[in-house]
Amino acid sequence: MTSQNIFRKFKMKNKFILFFLIIIGNLSVGYIIETYAQAFAISEVQAEFFSIDRFANEVYYIDRFTGEVLKRNLLTMESSLSEFTSLPAFAHNRHMAVYAKDGEMYGYDFDKDSTFLLLDNGNIKRTSNGVSEIVYPGYVISPNDNYMLSTSRTGTNYYSFAERKVYPTQMEIYGGHEWSSDTTVVIYQPGSANIILEYSFIGNAIDTLLVLDEHKEITTYSYNVSRNILAYSLYPNRIEEYIPKIYLYNKETKETVLAFHPLMDDSAEVASCWSSPVGISSLNWSKDETKLAFFSFGLTNSFSGVYIYDLDLDTTYRYTECEDYGLKYELDWYNKDTLVYVDYSTVQVFGFDATSPITSVQEIKNNERHDSEIVIKTYPNPFNNSIKIEIVGNISRPELTIYDINGRRVKTFERIETLDGREQIEWDGTNGMGRYVSSGVYFIVVSNNEGIKVSTKINFLK
Repeated sequence: MTSQNIFRKFKMKNKFILFFLIIIGNLSVGYIIETYAQAFAISEVQAEFFSIDRFANEVYYIDRFTGEVLKRNLLTMESSLSEFTSLPAFAHNRHMAVYAKDGEMYGYDFDKDSTFLLLDNGNIKRTSNGVSEIVYPGYVISPNDNYMLSTSRTGTNYYSFAERKVYPTQMEIYGGHEWSSDTTVVIYQPGSANIILEYSFIGNAIDTLLVLDEHKEITTYSYNVSRNILAYSLYPNRIEEYIPKIYLYNKETKETVLAFHPLMDDSAEVASCWSSPVGISSLNWSKDETKLAFFSFGLTNSFSGVYIYDLDLDTTYRYTECEDYGLKYELDWYNKDTLVYVDYSTVQVFGFDATSPITSVQEIKNNERHDSEIVIKTYPNPFNNSIKIEIVGNISRPELTIYDINGRRVKTFERIETLDGREQIEWDGTNGMGRYVSSGVYFIVVSNNEGIKVSTKINFLK
């Protein structure tokens, strides 16, 4: 379920931790190597909404000022003007897109390269400023691409792709719902934040899925279709839920279990973050429904962090600082390791590489702990002219190498001498022969002959 507007976003300075084990005789010593995060800008213009074409590896977004629909390929990082006139929704199993144009709804078949009319202008409700309400799709297409929900002048309709016909629903279904099957959705009971309903729009049947005490308020939820599990979190209050948590309700067994408790599942050094007024937002299951991503967010201060709960391991991993400044919202999965969200501090769409969580360092032997911090800072990122690369930390005689997305060496800066623990290099986008490289994703790797290696990702735009 997408978060409400109170769950807004920020600028990301993320960290991940790697471990190196150095064996000296019988002594084992743990080292931390810390780099700034795998967050990368997708929209170069201000944008508040996006949709993902996972088949073509592209993210679509609307320019906040011009209204143009742009897209960026996440493999090449090249951006271009979209062929669609509104933000499309994608039926990936059918390899088609749905979009609005001139008050009507169209389908586009990528395989046949053909466009066809889905709904005429009598079946699409328009807002006061004349913009179609389906400009932002908001999960309108069912999991198996058999149906689509849309708002009409008289209420909510469902569209059958097989029949190419539209039918009215007997109950209003607003944005923010979750699918529990191809014909049922999970929604709040109107006027009640403590009751979750399951509504079948084909048979017009309503079942009560979850009822909590009246003083409890569900702020975010997400439904796991394959396992029939509703994940939800409550708004913090001073009665019993001052620290926000994540619960899993099993529809089959009717049992509720605690999945995430910050003071038990997060590291001790961030306990102060969760003791301040803070909540949980943007619960979202991965497409294979094995992981649950979510944000922490400050109720009185602008901060948020990225977390992922692994259902099979019953473990939660933190991918940023809990109190990273700003607020994120509109969370979705691009693939099993990459998230997409909106950064409200810059009003931009960002991607996030969630392959390396922050992990606590354990004492290895004799209660000894030796930390060696190395940070790679880059600015600007993405870049289209030159990028400043700063190495911060205690590393002797580092070597900096730039690789392309296929792992080919592009350029090497050798025998860098750090001054006061810092060294700044500027890369102009040329290879070792002095020729400009193509647009795309590149990796910076800093290493030395002691076995230390740190990497980060950058995006070159021409």
